[in-house]
Amino acid sequence: MGKAWDSISKRLSQHSVQAILDRFVPEATFVRFLPVGLEPITKRGKKKEEAQQVDTLIVAQIDGEEVLILIELQTRNDYEMPWRLLEYTRRVVKKYHKWPLTCVLYLLVDGQVPLPPLIGRAGPYAVLDFDYRSKEVGKWDAQKLLVQEDIDLLPLLPLCDGVERLL
Repeated sequence: MGKAWDSISKRLSQHSVQAILDRFVPEATFVRFLPVGLEPITKRGKKKEEAQQVDTLIVAQIDGEEVLILIELQTRNDYEMPWRLLEYTRRVVKKYHKWPLTCVLYLLVDGQVPLPPLIGRAGPYAVLDFDYRSKEVGKWDAQKLLVQEDIDLLPLLPLCDGVERLL
């Protein structure tokens, strides 16, 4: 079921990219998709390298400037998500020589979602300040989603808050 859910959510993000982009950066306009493959890595405890892919990597235009935007769809809360996003961001920079605006869309309400920014400290010194954008579909108001002109996000309606009141 997990792989099927991932496949469906990735197809939704590609079909409805502007609608999802509007949730994170309303002033951005979708321009084009970029390849989602990143360089292979060797994971701890594994001998073989594994190919890495992000969910959606796009070029958008904001105030006349082209900007990379990385959008990850996450089914459930993952306490490691900020670190995964940081690693994906590093790999995108390495491949494209440009920093992306990194975003995560949590689909299901599942415990405490780690909120941005990811800050690392060494005593009194900030050594890492990684900001990303985060949205939770489970906190979206179902009624508001229904009355929007843009219908691209309607497949997410069953995951929204207050959907039971609509039945």
